[in-house]
Amino acid sequence: RQYENRDVTVSYSDGECSKAGLGIAVWSTLQQKPFAAFCEIPEEIKELWDKQRAKEEERRDIFLIEAIGPVSVLRTFPNIMRNSIWLHFIDNEGAQHSLVKGSSSIEAADVVVGETWEWIRRLNVIPYFDRVESEANPADGLGRGRPDGPWAQVDRALLPDNLIEKLRKCRSL
Repeated sequence: RQYENRDVTVSYSDGECSKAGLGIAVWSTLQQKPFAAFCEIPEEIKELWDKQRAKEEERRDIFLIEAIGPVSVLRTFPNIMRNSIWLHFIDNEGAQHSLVKGSSSIEAADVVVGETWEWIRRLNVIPYFDRVESEANPADGLGRGRPDGPWAQVDRALLPDNLIEKLRKCRSL
């Protein structure tokens, strides 16, 4: 009964590695048409990841870009997300598992997951995360900077204001 008066929001996010593009798409019972957003991950964040990569052999950029998608949904569309039941679909298993678990073995991803859960708390959202195949992800083109789709509008995707500052504090970066 406590969930009966909540709106339902369904969202998708997708990352693209070569230009560090991030696309998000949101459907809500509050809106007749879906909303979308796109951004490129800021250079400063990519530089921090490059420092981490210099210490490791494995590239993790796509994992980190994908992990930022859900918090970007919350940050970009807080009025739609507030007090909603939220179903979010992502096509990166590592990012999805970190979101479900609430933490990551990668410190930079742990910061992103922590920010996601902070925004979930702040907006009083009830989340559910699941995987979607890349071919079935409506945000796939958005992550590559292609805005075509059924969107009522395409905004600039936002990230938490303090994300760069928190990433700078990572010991592994």
